[in-house]
Amino acid sequence: MSQPVSQQTRLEQLCLRSTRINGNIGINRISDFIRHSSFVILPMDLSSVIIIAALLVLVAGVMMLSHVRNWRAFQHVQLDAVELDFRRRQFRRRMKTSAMLGVLAIALPIGIGLAHRLRSGWFALFYCLAMLLAVAWIVLLALADIFATRHHYGRLRDQCFVERVKLEAELRRRTKGDGD
Repeated sequence: MSQPVSQQTRLEQLCLRSTRINGNIGINRISDFIRHSSFVILPMDLSSVIIIAALLVLVAGVMMLSHVRNWRAFQHVQLDAVELDFRRRQFRRRMKTSAMLGVLAIALPIGIGLAHRLRSGWFALFYCLAMLLAVAWIVLLALADIFATRHHYGRLRDQCFVERVKLEAELRRRTKGDGD
């Protein structure tokens, strides 16, 4: 009866085999170990991914709470229809972006764990593509928010400038009338 081989013994065997095949110690030994290994040293890597994902979920939750507070504050203030519509759209864009960030954070360790268990190149490919598409969508939503905000405040700035010119003209006309 043979005894089960420990992970340390398996690592040593692979390293020795790689050294005999390649004749050197270094990158080839490590890459050979990764290529031929029946186990992967994943718990430490996955734990760091889980920590990062938890921090991202926390950030997304704080951002969503902030967006809800801002939206509620704007609902209690008397705003014209254009300003209220801008704030409503801004709230929706920012909530979608924050929610997508949270979903990505949750999907990150789950997908890595599934890729490890399934050991399927196709799954890993589709997982990476899905993550990239989700990140691209978040970037597009953020860019839309930036451009919409810039457009909105640019329009407000133009309105203020026109109003200022009108007031200055009125002031000049009154001071001219007083000076005569």
